[in-house]
Amino acid sequence: MRLKPDVDPPRWPGEFFFSEVDRPPECPPLPPQPPYAVEMSASRGVTPFAVLAIGDPSRWPRPTRPQVRTLHLKACVLSPPLIVAQREDLIRIENPLTYPFFISGLPGITRAVLPTDPIEIRQNASGIFTLSCTFTAPCGRADVLVVSHPLFTITDQEGRFRIDGIPADVEAEIVAWHPLFGESVKKVWIEAAKTQFLEFEVAPLNPEPSPTPPPSNAEESILH
Repeated sequence: MRLKPDVDPPRWPGEFFFSEVDRPPECPPLPPQPPYAVEMSASRGVTPFAVLAIGDPSRWPRPTRPQVRTLHLKACVLSPPLIVAQREDLIRIENPLTYPFFISGLPGITRAVLPTDPIEIRQNASGIFTLSCTFTAPCGRADVLVVSHPLFTITDQEGRFRIDGIPADVEAEIVAWHPLFGESVKKVWIEAAKTQFLEFEVAPLNPEPSPTPPPSNAEESILH
């Protein structure tokens, strides 16, 4: 996953980081501009991007045993900024600080997250959920992409990714997604015992909007 030449990484919109609410004294000072939405390596590899394999539901693996997917308020900012989960996975939000951040955006969250009392929500429906802080000081943004199968991953620091377990002798769509870039899709025929190599060149949505979920047809392709 590489950023196209002569394209700069986008920054998050300021409302996720700046507000009139006083920032807790235990939080580090904020830079004058919002942070970049992706990290870029020397070779222009970018992370985090969600990468999923989409194909014939009758051939696709069933969900694996539910796992715990953890978000934490590292330095008063939700981290990691993008996670992918299966339906029935447990989303856990941890806050090591004494300040009571109130997280919104995920169904079932009705209270602030405290250091001694993390929030745990079992997510039963597919969807794209945008988490941020309301009523309290801002805490950045994190996107949770919930899908119905285990064929997904997140790019590494060099923008590389690997998905194992795709059934053989099928056509698969490999979908790369980030909220400020939208989705990129490549179709590939999967052969038994053969590794396929794909490379994506991506660019931010233009003109750059506030980050929003993909259009309804794109969301449908990602989630099923």
